[in-house]
Amino acid sequence: MFLTDLVSQRSVPIHSFLPDSGAIAETLSAFISRSRAAPGQPITHWFRYPAQGDVGWLRALKAYGDVWTEDQLSIVVNPTADRDAFVTDVLKDKLFYIAGHVDGQTITIETKRVAEIELRLYDGMVDFGRPITVIINGRKRHEAVVKPNIGTLLESAYEEWEFQRLVFVKLIFSIRPDPSGD
Repeated sequence: MFLTDLVSQRSVPIHSFLPDSGAIAETLSAFISRSRAAPGQPITHWFRYPAQGDVGWLRALKAYGDVWTEDQLSIVVNPTADRDAFVTDVLKDKLFYIAGHVDGQTITIETKRVAEIELRLYDGMVDFGRPITVIINGRKRHEAVVKPNIGTLLESAYEEWEFQRLVFVKLIFSIRPDPSGD
């Protein structure tokens, strides 16, 4: 008899196949009672491919430049240089970057090699009755009240199949590659 046959006949309870260990029960209990982090937590994210630029409330939609391949990356460290710092600097120069944090009604975003970014606002992240300020790469890009939209909520739930954190507002910003402004 297979395990599924035993379980389907209900002659043997499924928990009888699990190891008798308090560790499993403790782990399951901790997992079930764990709450999700509040939306809008500070993030810092380095990524190689533009599709990897989704970190919950920020999403890189377009990037500047091509993704490097193995053949295009060669790191030769000077014997007197700090090896780890040098390799880190080379990779940071090649990777895409998004970072952000929410401080009350002010949202600050930093990017590198990102051409377009989407800001997704969840319930409880900001007060939708008061104006929000969005600062991207040191420039104020938005300062106004945003209204939750049921269409955005349903669309994001359908796209992401996420029902615990519903997106009420999406704001999209284009970012110029030059540091002089957006």
